[in-house]
Amino acid sequence: MNLTEIALSASQAIALLAAFPFTWLLLVVVFLVLVEGLMFIPYVGFIAKICIASLVAAQVLVLFAAASAGEPPQLGRLVEVFWLPLSAQVALVACALLPFLAGLAYLLAQGGVESIAFFFGNILDTRPPAPRLFFVFKSVMYVAALPFTFVAAAVTLQGLSGWDAVAQGVLAAAANWPALLVLLAISFAFEWSSVKLALLSPRSIGVALAGIMLVAFLAWSFSFVYALSVRALPAAMQTQGLS
Repeated sequence: MNLTEIALSASQAIALLAAFPFTWLLLVVVFLVLVEGLMFIPYVGFIAKICIASLVAAQVLVLFAAASAGEPPQLGRLVEVFWLPLSAQVALVACALLPFLAGLAYLLAQGGVESIAFFFGNILDTRPPAPRLFFVFKSVMYVAALPFTFVAAAVTLQGLSGWDAVAQGVLAAAANWPALLVLLAISFAFEWSSVKLALLSPRSIGVALAGIMLVAFLAWSFSFVYALSVRALPAAMQTQGLS
């Protein structure tokens, strides 16, 4: 995938968001409430969040596929991901947990067991890692997740399961690495600006602006990854009619 195709994918992503803006806004808010709320479950909240988020985020691609065909996205279809074959769900969850484990490994190496206590305790009683460590932790996760960027599309757009979905997704990522670098740059820019916003703004204003930025970032990420996926995966591209 060259820069022209990446730019075309970005344009298509914007067009998809513009076609049904309020639906996508509602979708992202529902997604955030659902997955972020899981963090409040003591001890297993973060693991539950990652597992559910990986499944629901994959199903979001189906809604974008419907939108690309001119059909209004139906939020009720998000639950269909739980009807996928077990091997497909395992592939999605595994590809989300591996980057999380990579981030935890970094924290352990830098700060010991105490640095990961936040992720396996009660977030109301446990302090998160220091801001610098937390930023690098998320950065490590972003990098480690890059090879699995197109696995969700291999599952939901191509109907693959298990190792076949993982292999297809990883091969597509390797063949389209410039697109992954663009995604990584956008993610780093978002994290950096979020940190700066928290430091430079009054707390109440910073929290409000950070929430708006997060909603916009997630909506854009979902749409852009979909547009890239239908180019990166030949069968998906043929199905969705993009070239």
